[in-house]
Amino acid sequence: MKHSLQPQSLSGISQEEDKRLRDSRCRLLARCYLKLGQWQEALQGLSEDSIPAVLQYYQIAREHDPNWYKAWHAWAYMNFETVLFYKHQQQLHGDPGAGGAAGRTDPSHPGAVSCL
Repeated sequence: MKHSLQPQSLSGISQEEDKRLRDSRCRLLARCYLKLGQWQEALQGLSEDSIPAVLQYYQIAREHDPNWYKAWHAWAYMNFETVLFYKHQQQLHGDPGAGGAAGRTDPSHPGAVSCL
């Protein structure tokens, strides 16, 4: 009987196989979080209540699969839509100097710029 000197995980799979499984799970989670964001947006539309949740779902999708363009695109596009939403809200309420859009979109702005 031959025994390998390389360490193996408790389940008896190699480290490379374990890494592939973890990567596969991360990609699956990214797709799930992207879908959650899309559902949230479809069900609630674009509102002050839905924007933070949708952005968070897209952010988590990006974190789980940083090389997946769909997660990056959804996140960047949602940031763009957020800016337009608050700009429109500001115009409707006629408060150009009341902080409106600038105060609300500040957290998404650095991310949107880093994405470019």
